[in-house]
Amino acid sequence: MFLNYNAMIFFFNLFPIWPLDGGKLLQLILLKIYPFKKACEMALTLSIAMLILLTVIMVTFFPFTLNFLLIGLFLAAAIYKEWKARSFVFSFAFFLPAGKNRFNQKKKRKKIIVPASMPVAAVFSRFYKDVQHQIIVKGIERSFVDQSALIAAFFSGECKGKTIGEFLKWKGQRLGCPRPFCR
Repeated sequence: MFLNYNAMIFFFNLFPIWPLDGGKLLQLILLKIYPFKKACEMALTLSIAMLILLTVIMVTFFPFTLNFLLIGLFLAAAIYKEWKARSFVFSFAFFLPAGKNRFNQKKKRKKIIVPASMPVAAVFSRFYKDVQHQIIVKGIERSFVDQSALIAAFFSGECKGKTIGEFLKWKGQRLGCPRPFCR
């Protein structure tokens, strides 16, 4: 009987619904495929869909289950709370480490090509987790920005309300560079 209850808890915990371990595994898989922000939003959306499916199954086959009602309400509240806080989670994932390698491991490097008209804040939505990004701006010759430099400028307020192209031109003028941006 003890093993049966533990097996039920184990398998229930593997459902791909966000606060459960299965939901976290789903998010880890999606993080390998998609940028961080999109992967988190997809994991929460799939969690909502799985919770609705599980609710339909439980109501259809076990209509008077008080345990599921309580657990379902908890899961729905947890998903709702996480959905509302998704922009803060995105901020903490990238901006607190500010380009430092965790555990002294080398990070993978990835180039991101963005149009010059893209707002600086929108560039961050293309970031992948545990990757060092080099942002290349289309339409401006020999222009690139390192992730750490962009994050530092974002939090110092230097690029508030600017597009990435405006930021590069401003940064180049400030440094006295003939090109749009130089280090």
